[in-house]
Amino acid sequence: MLGIFRFRGKTSRILAIYHTFCDHDERSLHPIQISRVTGLDLITVKRTLDQTNDLFMKLPGRGDGITRYALPSSIYAMDPEEVEAFVRKHARMENWVFWTIWASIIVAFSVSTFFVFGSMFL
Repeated sequence: MLGIFRFRGKTSRILAIYHTFCDHDERSLHPIQISRVTGLDLITVKRTLDQTNDLFMKLPGRGDGITRYALPSSIYAMDPEEVEAFVRKHARMENWVFWTIWASIIVAFSVSTFFVFGSMFL
């Protein structure tokens, strides 16, 4: 959407990518490797990796032109349960923001409708 909802509705995708990093011996992975393991399409994997840069960091190239991603040290040091709680907490907060925005729009529409059409009945 606008880039503000990075976790909302994507927790299973993010956790699948995270578990791919945990299951591999290599510290860095290419999006194609992640796509093959998770079964997600390459565009979805690349977009998820780029949007959630607090969970996955883009590594500088090694001269071969291949882009790799890795877990930051702060995430790598966490237990899988802690990472899952972190992702679910962010998704929950974004869900609250989403519904707050919708409620604000509905209230604004209701108030403006009342002022426009309410004067006809007074």
